[in-house]
Order: sequence, then C-alpha cells, then structure tokens
Amino acid sequence: MSFARAFLFFFPPVFILLTIAGVSPAKLVFNSLLISLMLAWVARVLSRSPRRCLDSELFDLEQRRRAERRRFSAELKKAERLAEAGDIQEAAGIVDKVLAESPCFPEALYVRAVIHAERGEDDEALARLRLAMQNAPVEDRCFRRASALHSEIIKRKQTDAHP
Repeated sequence: MSFARAFLFFFPPVFILLTIAGVSPAKLVFNSLLISLMLAWVARVLSRSPRRCLDSELFDLEQRRRAERRRFSAELKKAERLAEAGDIQEAAGIVDKVLAESPCFPEALYVRAVIHAERGEDDEALARLRLAMQNAPVEDRCFRRASALHSEIIKRKQTDAHP
C-alpha cells in the first residue's frame, strides 16, 4: 500500500471520529491530518515487514539450490557411478570440481563421503556426511541417503572396534 493511498484511506474515518469526539473545529483538520499521516506511515512500515523479506530470501535460496542441483546433477551421478565401479580417482576429480564452485552443496558432499568410505577413510567420510546433512533439508533425498550411510559407517566402526 502506498503512503498516499494509506493516508487517503485513514483520513475520513479519523476526521469523523475526531468530530464525534468533540474536537474543536480549529484543531480538527490539523489533528486529523497528523493522525492520518502517522497511521499511513505505520501501515507503510508494516507492509515491508521482516517476515516478507525473510520469505523472499528463503524463496531466493531455494531457487539457487534448485539451479545448483540442475547444474551439477549429471556430473555428480557420473561421479557416484565411477566411485561405485572403483574408478575413485576420476570420481574424486569430478566431485572436487563441483565442491570448488559450491563448497556446501549437499549432494557433492555426499558423493565425496562415498569416495572416502570406498577408500576406508571413515572419519573423513563421517565429517562430509555431517556437513551434507547440515546443508540438506530434512525432507531431501540427499539427507536420507547421507543419514543412512552415516549410520552404516558408525555401525561398521563399532563392529570393527568390538569383534
């Protein structure tokens, strides 16, 4: 709502209320103008609330995350297939390229953790999985996969420690 519209919206009822309240005619117009201006300013400030700004920022963040996912999806799938097939060096190169551009990208962190797990570097894999889970929304597939692999590595470490 623009300031002028808010003023025009508030002025007539304020004028009527002040008239009913018995404000002297000399002060009636001045007080009506002053109160209407204050209400218009409050309406203008409230229309730009932090909630609206936060919603906009969250929307922008989600849009950027989707764009990153589209951009890196094919490369990360290829890297994951390579890692599972045993070509860890090439897979690591692809993932490192993605992480160089987007260091907190959850899917890349997950694939990097898979590579570390394939090499037997469980502590490094767990660290990457924690980062992936911190940066992925809970409802995201990447979060579920990272959580499952995290649990699997923890169980494996416990069975190795206590045979």
